[in-house]
Amino acid sequence: MDPFAIEMLVARFGEDPDRVATLIRQKGKAAEDAVIPLLKSDNPRTARAAASVLGDIGTTKSVAPLQEASRASDSQLAQAAREAVKKLQPDAMDTVAEALIDLESSDHFKQSAALEKLAKMTPDDARRDKVATAIENQVLGKDLFFIYKEAGPALSVWAGKNTVSRLLPLLANERATPHERQVAMEVLGKVKDKRAVLPVVRWVLLDTENATRSLIEMGPVAEDEVIKLVKGPDAAGRTAAAHILQETGTIKSVAALKRASQDPRDANAAAAAKVALDILNERLKEQKAAGPTTTP
Repeated sequence: MDPFAIEMLVARFGEDPDRVATLIRQKGKAAEDAVIPLLKSDNPRTARAAASVLGDIGTTKSVAPLQEASRASDSQLAQAAREAVKKLQPDAMDTVAEALIDLESSDHFKQSAALEKLAKMTPDDARRDKVATAIENQVLGKDLFFIYKEAGPALSVWAGKNTVSRLLPLLANERATPHERQVAMEVLGKVKDKRAVLPVVRWVLLDTENATRSLIEMGPVAEDEVIKLVKGPDAAGRTAAAHILQETGTIKSVAALKRASQDPRDANAAAAAKVALDILNERLKEQKAAGPTTTP
């Protein structure tokens, strides 16, 4: 047999991967079918060399096997496979695709880095729901503790059509962890969906900081429920509501804050309402002086 036949070269890949890879490259696309199985070789050097070779001689047939190899625990093989896919089909291995692969990894450092990248991107509408689902799965998974700081900002950017419905149960479940509630309220605040208002309001007394931040992010969409809170029986609730309306209230909050500022039941809550009322009135004056905004 010809010692330089494709079958013979592939059989010798493990002996000297770099030298054999050079010879196989000379065979071109004719060697593709024989090289693809080497991506799963037990010899790391062989698998890495195969990925590199396929980047030079492969066709679209190699893309799927290379994408699978890009998820390998061997970081050098994963990187070689990704570089090969970029050569063969750039759209199949852009920044979003790489982030999704790392998000599915069991490596928490890779997951965190992927989430940080996704949080800085402008969402791709064609893949929004796919990315949102991937992040939601991490939020609802058992390893959220390791990535919750990065998960909230990323999902806030990529929130999809099912994000609200998937996160709301975390606020209804008293057994949910503080990290789960924190991420849920952070994302729901950014999404500004009216369905989330009451579930977040219910946590104002038990998780005041996160609930207050979330309701402030929601803005006017939460105003009606927050006005009810500022009239409520609990001083801590009235105080939190005053802080929220101080940031987001509109003219409809003025009367409620005025009454709350004169409420004799708790001096601190009344003082918070008075401060909120003064700041709101000043903001309304500035808005009136600026005149109506027009869209060009």
